[in-house]
Amino acid sequence: MALNAIFQRFLRKQAADAAALSAASNVVTISPLVFGPGPAQHFLAHFTCYGYVKNDDGQIVKYNRWDLGVFFADDYLLRAPDPGQVITLLHPHNTFHANIVGSHICLGERFLAPGTPLILIIQQVFLILTHHKWFGQGLNDEASRWAMNNPALLPADRRTLKRRALNLDIHRVAAAVGGGAASGAKEEAA
Repeated sequence: MALNAIFQRFLRKQAADAAALSAASNVVTISPLVFGPGPAQHFLAHFTCYGYVKNDDGQIVKYNRWDLGVFFADDYLLRAPDPGQVITLLHPHNTFHANIVGSHICLGERFLAPGTPLILIIQQVFLILTHHKWFGQGLNDEASRWAMNNPALLPADRRTLKRRALNLDIHRVAAAVGGGAASGAKEEAA
């Protein structure tokens, strides 16, 4: 029973972290999908970052809409998970990347350990989709050769997963524009 409580806490933490990242990102929105009692074990990540697809004419073109499913099985904290059971690229299926074939994504050798947090999985997928990363002999040899021959086109999207906080002191700016500090300096000089 204690393990179940630990797993429930893990899942609630994943949902909270997903909400925080979604609020702080311009390129990913993560939604928990609840199917029954207890916290969500399924998550849907919608990316709006640039990567590449191979269109029906065989051309490699930029694309900016990706959907990823993530599932944490009941024994996720206990065993090294099978990546194919944890992550699934739902859309598009013509993604052109050395580490992606159809719905399968290679996250890297030994990346997915028991209890790997959702946010780390999302970060790794983002780096792969945008071509910041690829692993030598991946799943798609043609895409691997293309990436090696087109380094000027990579990464496809230079944005970060999380936007940087922009801290503005509105009051100080408003006071200076409204003449607060500047007019006080004039009065002293007069």
